[in-house]
Amino acid sequence: MERRRLRAGCLFALALEIAGTLDTQRLVDAALGLAFEAPEGSIRIDPENNHTWLTPRIGKVRRDGGFDIVWEAKSAVKPDPYLAVHAARQPLDQRRDARVMKPGIRRLMEDLRGARVLVVHPRDAEGDALIDQLKRIGCNVRGLWPPPAENSPRRRHRFPFVEAAETPDFTASATDDGPTFVAIIDYENPTVLKRLLDSNAHGVVNKPIRPFGILSSLVLARSAHGYARRLQGKVQKLEETLKARRDVDKAVKILVTLKKIGEDGGL
Repeated sequence: MERRRLRAGCLFALALEIAGTLDTQRLVDAALGLAFEAPEGSIRIDPENNHTWLTPRIGKVRRDGGFDIVWEAKSAVKPDPYLAVHAARQPLDQRRDARVMKPGIRRLMEDLRGARVLVVHPRDAEGDALIDQLKRIGCNVRGLWPPPAENSPRRRHRFPFVEAAETPDFTASATDDGPTFVAIIDYENPTVLKRLLDSNAHGVVNKPIRPFGILSSLVLARSAHGYARRLQGKVQKLEETLKARRDVDKAVKILVTLKKIGEDGGL
């Protein structure tokens, strides 16, 4: 506990010295890439995923509550919070944490790895940040600008930038059988909100784009899209059942008229 407090204090002091302000976002930006020496060794904040490089150790607990180190890595290890790198080396069901991961979460993470994603956003720093984060999650990402006229049938997920100004090229919208649709917005006004509703987006990412929250937005959007597809499938089956029932009723009425019998006899 004391070491964690010491690390947090050192990190805050260094970030504050660089940012020169207590503004939260500027402190977070200043912390990315920072490195310092702590009691347990060198610590660095990874600028790509905002997680910490640490030195793995294996220790044996002593009776006095301390530890005897029996193995130690030669250097700090790059963080892999979404298991994107580790998953490429071996199947998920062979990993130790697969035994404790719930089946639904396991399927979700497996589906995300290699998922085909289209990012429709200008190639600037924020567009690159979104693409990089999706790649770290394990997605197969393609960037595109200007917006295409139609959804790409080969991409299961789409992150389009909804501009405040009217853009005739922005005509594609979410459909039940189309890709998951996560809109990107940088301003909230009636025009943007209307276009957002017209697009039937399954989720929203706000600008400025930060790595934190992209995974959650994608997961929730996929869930909403899947739920909408299942509902649409049930509605279609009900409509087919009702149509068949109407056809039966129509046939009964014709039979009753021709044979001059009651409806029970017609059935």
